[in-house]
Amino acid sequence: MPSEFIQRQIDRLLNEAEAALGRLDWDGVRAQADAILALDPENGDARVLLDAAVRAGAGTPSASASQPATTEAPSAPPLPASFAGGRYAV
Repeated sequence: MPSEFIQRQIDRLLNEAEAALGRLDWDGVRAQADAILALDPENGDARVLLDAAVRAGAGTPSASASQPATTEAPSAPPLPASFAGGRYAV
């Protein structure tokens, strides 16, 4: 059984997790649940919240985030062999 101080911290973290859940902020829910479980590994509410956050994909990169963004401009096509120093050579 956690001390009174730890129980107050757990209650505060549960309230923050509830607020994050209301915003569908799954990363926030997961962070709060992880913090609660660090203080009380047997906390059933935190386990349920963590499981829900994992199912919702919290902490995993989205498909768009996993693909690298291409911000560089396309390179110019190579010059034909008949160009020398940027000038046409006959």
